[in-house]
Amino acid sequence: MMNSAKKENRAVSITSGNFEQVISEMVSLRKLCDMLVSCKYPYEDMAELIEDKAYEECERGRLKNALKELYRVASFFEYLENKNEENSRDLADVYLLIGQIYQFTEHFEESIQWFSKAVVVDDQYPEPYHCLAISFYKQKNHSDAIKSLETELMLEPGNYYSYLFLADLYELENRQQDIEIILKELLERDIENIQGLHRLIQYYENSELEIKTTLLIKRLLNINKKFSEAEILIRSFYLYRLGKIQETLIFLDSWLHMEPHLTVIHLIRAYLFDNLSNHSDRFRELTLFRKKNRDSDCILKSKIEEFASVYGKSASNQINNWLHL
Repeated sequence: MMNSAKKENRAVSITSGNFEQVISEMVSLRKLCDMLVSCKYPYEDMAELIEDKAYEECERGRLKNALKELYRVASFFEYLENKNEENSRDLADVYLLIGQIYQFTEHFEESIQWFSKAVVVDDQYPEPYHCLAISFYKQKNHSDAIKSLETELMLEPGNYYSYLFLADLYELENRQQDIEIILKELLERDIENIQGLHRLIQYYENSELEIKTTLLIKRLLNINKKFSEAEILIRSFYLYRLGKIQETLIFLDSWLHMEPHLTVIHLIRAYLFDNLSNHSDRFRELTLFRKKNRDSDCILKSKIEEFASVYGKSASNQINNWLHL
């Protein structure tokens, strides 16, 4: 929640020596808030600790207690005399945190009210707009979610997830031309954004436009970097689609050695081994997939959904049948 510019301009700095002492005293959210409103430390030094404790309270079923303390912090900043720009951003941060707590507990209407208050305090702060978009989306208010994301990207065009989120919303609203525009804007800022390339390829292949995607696929496959799980999934799909199954397995094997926790790789390998009629290796990969995900139906289904988002429903149905889910 805190930005780097603020961190560089602290009014008071907690040194490593007394920071440990402060940590040892922080046994409750109430004590943390007491220390803040008594002006012992600036909000910037306390923000992450307060945020962690507030979420901890929620997870323990003490939402009202968390909100009570955060309201107290908000009131402190609201009634602070001669507020400067940093104090105003602190107030916006507190409003943002309260909104996030409401959002975390699925009180979306209340979260919107608090995110909106953060925007009133500081309308150049991009994060409340992103959070607003999420809550509006959860309420199926796509129009306001789109407006919020558009404002966020106008203020801070570097959040690549927001471009993809906005493309999803444009698709829900059937704003086809806007999908192409936003994905191209993303790729202008980040030419190696694999998810953006994948979405643009999908867009062209599913549209009535007669645009060949060969060059886009080649561009995607020529990207060489440290891939995320989602990017590994996408790159393997296009290798597979080109019939390069052995090359795909080699690619996956290299990443499995480096990132053994990326369990969706086992799903992809199982699917590829089935294409090669290698049922023993398929069984081995599915067994590893179950084991690494602690055989939790919830986690297994979540990973299969990730797989389906790229390889398609038919492929994921096969996986479900093999795993008897």
